Amino acid sequence: MGHVGRVGLRHRSAGVPAFIDVTDYLVTLQGPFRRIRFSRLDVVELRPTPWGLRFRLRDGSRHTSIVCQATMSVGEPRWFDVAEAVTGVRPEPEAMDEEEPEPPIRGQSAEHDFGSGMEQFLQGLAVLRRDGAPVGHVATSLGTFRSLFSPFKPRPWVWLVVVWDDGMKERAVEDYPPWTYVAEMRAGSFEWEVGRDGGRAGRYEIDWIPREHVEAEWARLGIRQEDF
Repeated sequence: MGHVGRVGLRHRSAGVPAFIDVTDYLVTLQGPFRRIRFSRLDVVELRPTPWGLRFRLRDGSRHTSIVCQATMSVGEPRWFDVAEAVTGVRPEPEAMDEEEPEPPIRGQSAEHDFGSGMEQFLQGLAVLRRDGAPVGHVATSLGTFRSLFSPFKPRPWVWLVVVWDDGMKERAVEDYPPWTYVAEMRAGSFEWEVGRDGGRAGRYEIDWIPREHVEAEWARLGIRQEDF
C-alpha cells in the first residue's frame, strides 16, 4: 500500500493489473481492460461491494474498481484509506455493513446466447425522440461478467453512451440484471436522469437503427468502443 493521504494514495490488486490512484485533483481507476479518470471533487459516494469499490459521481454515473473488494478483513478494510484520501473523511466502522452486490469486470465480447432481444444491444444504436422530434442517439455495447455466486455462467452486461444532436457526448452508463435501461428500451422508451445538462432529463421514445446502418452511423456520430 502506498502513502496514505490525499495526494499520491495508490492501491494495487495482487496478481491483477489494476489500481486506484488518488492525487490532489484526480481519481484514476485502472482495470484490466481500461483506465477511467474523474475529478476527486465529483465523487459523492464510495461504497464497498463484493466486486470492488464503487464510486458514484455528481452526475449520477457509477464506476467500480476491482481493487479493495468487500471481503473479510482484520481491523479496518483497505477501502477506508481510499475513502479518506478522496473525501477527507474516514468512514465509520458501521460502513462495513452497508454492502451492495455489483458485477465484476465485463468481458470484451458477447459470444453467448442471452435470449431473444439481447442481440440488439451488441453494438447497437437507437434514435432518441422527444415529442416525436429526434434529439440524439443512444449507443449500446454488450459484454459479459461472471459473479462469485455464478462463476461458470456468464451474464450479460450492457453499457450505453448518449450523444445529443448538438454533439455533446455523455459519460458511459452501465446496466445489468435486473435490468433498468434495457427493460425500458425493449419497451420502446429511454429514461435519462444523469448527465451534464439537467434540462435533458426525462423520458424519450426510441427507434432502433437497422443493423446494416449502425457502423456508418457510429462513425458519423464519433462513437468509438473506447467510449464504453
